[in-house]
Amino acid sequence: MSYKIMNNNTEVTASGLEIEFYINDKFVQVLINPESSALKVIREQLYLTGTKEPCNEGDCGGCTIALGRWINENDFCYSAVNSCILPASRLHGNHIITVEGLNQGKQLHIIQQEMLEKHAVQCGFCTSGFLMSIYCLLVNNSNPENDDISESLEGNLCRCTGYKFINDAVLSVIYKMKNNDFSNKLVPDYAFNVQKKLKNFTKKAILVNRQFHTLDLCKHYFIPNNYSELFSLMSEFKGRFSVINGGTDLMVQGNIRDLWPEILIDISKINSLDFIKHENNMVIVGGNTNFYKLQQNLIIQHHIPVLISAISKLASHQIRNIATLAGNIANASPVADCVCVLLALGSTVVIKSKNNEYKIQLKDFFKEYKNIALDKNSEIISAIEIPFQRNYCNFEKTSKRMVMDIATINSCINLNVRNNKIISCNLALGGVSAIPVLAVKTSDFLIKKELNWNNISSAIDILASEFSPISDVRGTSEYRLLLMKNHLKKHFSKIV
Repeated sequence: MSYKIMNNNTEVTASGLEIEFYINDKFVQVLINPESSALKVIREQLYLTGTKEPCNEGDCGGCTIALGRWINENDFCYSAVNSCILPASRLHGNHIITVEGLNQGKQLHIIQQEMLEKHAVQCGFCTSGFLMSIYCLLVNNSNPENDDISESLEGNLCRCTGYKFINDAVLSVIYKMKNNDFSNKLVPDYAFNVQKKLKNFTKKAILVNRQFHTLDLCKHYFIPNNYSELFSLMSEFKGRFSVINGGTDLMVQGNIRDLWPEILIDISKINSLDFIKHENNMVIVGGNTNFYKLQQNLIIQHHIPVLISAISKLASHQIRNIATLAGNIANASPVADCVCVLLALGSTVVIKSKNNEYKIQLKDFFKEYKNIALDKNSEIISAIEIPFQRNYCNFEKTSKRMVMDIATINSCINLNVRNNKIISCNLALGGVSAIPVLAVKTSDFLIKKELNWNNISSAIDILASEFSPISDVRGTSEYRLLLMKNHLKKHFSKIV
């Protein structure tokens, strides 16, 4: 892990990575810069330009690729991901399929053919992303419902064709698959051979010192495989690094604003951080666990359905495949959707350092805007403890778009009612303060009150006086105040 930084602001000896992976039917070895995204490697080093670069911040889906990897001994899974905000290191040891890899020879892939025949292609700038999202949907679910199709395409923006024609193309593919009415295969033949070769792939990415000209780019990228390596790196580079996991916010800041940390420490390969387990009437989620795994978990679906509701409104399918719950907390956004739910449920954050592990209530974790009770030089979020949903819980979100948008206001209520009397109440809100907050005064007022609209109206007045929202690009203070009141009405309208 030797390193050397020259202070002339131009030439730097930096730690790049030599990575190996399969892309379509080819095995490649690539030397990448520390800040490289998967998209840059695919387009600028491998010259596969079918994958487009419309936004470079994960908003449009034009750069969607299929990321294939073994998730256990028996299952190889292809996930749709935004390559523009996927750290290039994540390609290592995996199978990538791009739009160029769908067709075999001169024959169009069935999805390409149906997109063409159903008039779902116009300018073509978004088409490759749609193709890969549809491919990943059908590889994992050969008979999806309409809601599944819509969800899989939420992260793909089309400006000219119209989603009806694209949806028609998907339905046509499904129909032909059911009736064996097509001449080529959904999964290319070469993919099965690649999967076999990757099953026993254990080689680590190689750290390589190299010189290149730079000003503000990231200079070192390290991938620890366990806690020992992680805390050793954190100690060695104290004050100079940022921890990256999903990277869905950090990569955007780098791509769009050139805000790169000097050193990145990628914790995604620490397997002991990736888990979901339940004990003592709670679910414990590991710091590396992504939102897609949370969505698919049967325990969470059954015992904490309000969390599933929030996740379904968070970002897109591509982002949920790599973003983590711990990252959603550590990012400390005032409008983080899942944080709002976790607050209402009374969740706990587990903090780990080299020699210590302790727990802190989530309500005490946020100090002020982007300031959290975590020593970023020596600590990480190792897990989140979420109590089972015992009572009436409801999540609401208001944003300019139904999905793929940051909330103007979000809220979650956790309410216990017996014999028409409110026994306990936790109301959490985002977007009304510099940090996600609990409406303590409003909740305290409701406790021991009869569940009726007179008491709810009084609670709405108290809520309006409890916070003074700011004005910004997503809404004025007056608009947010109105939304706060309406959210409380919505929560109660479903049970009164």
